Amino acid sequence: MQTWLRSVVLVLLVARAAFGAAPTIYPIYPTSETGFTSGAALHLACGRFVAVSARTGATKLAVNIKTGYGGGVLGGWALYPDDDALPPLASVGAVDVSLAGIKTATGLTPFSTSGGTTYRACFCATANSGTYFAPKWTATTGTAALMNAFSAVVGRASNDCDASANPPASTGAIAADPSLAPPLFNVE
Repeated sequence: MQTWLRSVVLVLLVARAAFGAAPTIYPIYPTSETGFTSGAALHLACGRFVAVSARTGATKLAVNIKTGYGGGVLGGWALYPDDDALPPLASVGAVDVSLAGIKTATGLTPFSTSGGTTYRACFCATANSGTYFAPKWTATTGTAALMNAFSAVVGRASNDCDASANPPASTGAIAADPSLAPPLFNVE
């Protein structure tokens, strides 16, 4: 097992012992992670995923910025039900993403996810000069290509973020684009 993975597992086990429930990482894809951009500024990059476990009463949603976007750039991310017209379960916007690091939103209205249910993880920024951590894949082969084989699973939402990187009230339809990737979230 890789050293970084052992460290993550150890942190999760300690957190579970100390605080009861361990954080939940979404989405889970069969790859490691790398940096991705959401495409052009304000485009909402989304990916559908099936939650492997339930999370009840979550009030925190974090994303990790791999490469800072530079001064004045704002980012936003949201967890949506898998429906083109429904509002997000949790949404964070107008967050300074100029520097790399974990960006955590706390005090959110409590939300819950159910194991075995499909959701959408989405990210946008006011510029495309940086990257967020996302599942690692090559756009034309392997997991990325397979994800969109039957229907749009990973791609660009038809509804964009507003000028301050606040995610939209719904994603609208997702257009398949395997060159994009959903953000990896920490939900607690």
